[in-house]
Amino acid sequence: MKFTTDQVNATGAHQQGQIATDYDTLVNTFGQPNIGPSPDPVDSKVTCMWTIQFEDGIVATIYDWDTITTPFHLHSWIIGGYDARAVDKVLETIDLLKVDYAWQNKTESPPAKLESIISIIETGLMRLKTAETPMQTAEYLNSLGDILKYHAQKIENGQSSD
Repeated sequence: MKFTTDQVNATGAHQQGQIATDYDTLVNTFGQPNIGPSPDPVDSKVTCMWTIQFEDGIVATIYDWDTITTPFHLHSWIIGGYDARAVDKVLETIDLLKVDYAWQNKTESPPAKLESIISIIETGLMRLKTAETPMQTAEYLNSLGDILKYHAQKIENGQSSD
């Protein structure tokens, strides 16, 4: 999928969804962020952000929110855009957390792609074991909790769990 991150105007874009991933995955997929990263505390609500325009004109943003420093570990990143297609494009590009429509409609058992959610949870738990401070432990637990809540709500509402 073709896209650019050069001089993309995302004025007016807002949260459309989330993605559970780490900083390195985002850099490997979309290149260096347009803003940040900031390993030092900042006063801004956003310490790291990518602005992306796909070849069909859909604009997406990926950013942290209210984290004080850029999260380099597993984190629930915000996906912004003008509509939900931004989320689809980001997830399609990263090829993460796609849940089959047949499962969404309860006509089949959960697909193998659901293993992605399980894998992210396992990764989060492994990261938790490496926390060196109580603050890091709390941050990892909060991120993991946000990720679980997000996907549970999507599944309860009969929607694809991005």
